Amino acid sequence: MSVLAIVLVAWLVLAGVALATGWALLHAARRTDEAADRDLARALRDAPSPAAAPRRAAGLS
Repeated sequence: MSVLAIVLVAWLVLAGVALATGWALLHAARRTDEAADRDLARALRDAPSPAAAPRRAAGLS
């Protein structure tokens, strides 16, 4: 096998590894963003309403 062929194969392998790593990082970041969005939506949904604060202070709710 010539040196050029070895260099080409090595370059293709490294390019494949770089693409796979980039895809994995982007996929993980997207999953993290989706999880953060779900957590924020849950926190906003479960948070007490600011309008209810006077009622809670008065013991009405």
